Amino acid sequence: THTHAHKISTMASTRAFVSSLRLTSQLVVSRCKRPRFSAPWSHSVGSMVGARQCWQPVRCLSRGAAAPISDDAAGEVSAAGAAGDLTAPLPTSTEQLKVRFAPREPKPDPIVLEQALEAIRTTEKRPNTLTAYLVTDTHDKSKKRGQPRDPFRSVTVLPNPIREPKKILVFAKGADGEAARNAGADVVGDRDIIDDVAQGTIEFDVCLATSNIIKEIKPAARHLRDRMPTVKKGTVVEDIADAVRRYKSGVAFKSDKHGNVVVPFATTAMKDEEIRANFAQLIEDVNSHKIGGKGKFIRSMGVSPTQGKYFALVDDTDVE
Repeated sequence: THTHAHKISTMASTRAFVSSLRLTSQLVVSRCKRPRFSAPWSHSVGSMVGARQCWQPVRCLSRGAAAPISDDAAGEVSAAGAAGDLTAPLPTSTEQLKVRFAPREPKPDPIVLEQALEAIRTTEKRPNTLTAYLVTDTHDKSKKRGQPRDPFRSVTVLPNPIREPKKILVFAKGADGEAARNAGADVVGDRDIIDDVAQGTIEFDVCLATSNIIKEIKPAARHLRDRMPTVKKGTVVEDIADAVRRYKSGVAFKSDKHGNVVVPFATTAMKDEEIRANFAQLIEDVNSHKIGGKGKFIRSMGVSPTQGKYFALVDDTDVE
């Protein structure tokens, strides 16, 4: 009996909720009779002013056909919606509503790096990190037609570092280990430091290894996990001294399958000359991955702060 009474009360509350929805007028926005969806009429008309398609707002009549809304009705709807009155009745005119579309804003022209820095600094409240957005060419003659080139990755050593030096762990032995120490590696060893790595007593940011010792340190893979040196990531190298210098103070970057490269290269607290030098070094390192083809390898470039909008830059480099 209690369950039956609960069902009756639930059904009554559901009917009351449906009745209250019918009191609140709704708009059905339809294009060529379908698809159609409903939206609160208080802000539907205003949201259509930027639409790309010509949608026809009509009133949703209970169990009947939908009637278009006139211009006067649209004005009354907007006024009622602005006033916050959600229960005001809608006019039932059958005259079609004409929607005017707002024109698209033209894209701003590319500017030079110095102009972008000036615009960023006028609106920022604290120093921001500047990030470069580069779009590179994905053409590769060795691939089948329509297939892009393989993504590339590397490390750029900026003339003016933007981060603190990283802690480098190197697996090497003999002359390679001595060269890594002279280059600035924090920890150098071979199989004898695997236990320390497993226990977590060694703190490091990047792990490097030489190709002649990579097979001997395979037991450390389950402890290093994603920091395990691999050829694909470029952390298994022949010239260990150069790799230590690059990973110590460099910034890693990689491209995706569409050729996009996103990499931080400076901060707004730097001088304009330092920012320009870092940007030029980054462009040079990215251009070094060109594998053929005519025209410039970097098709477009831009810069954006941590908090701010994107600025398209003019390609004033002479590199093809």
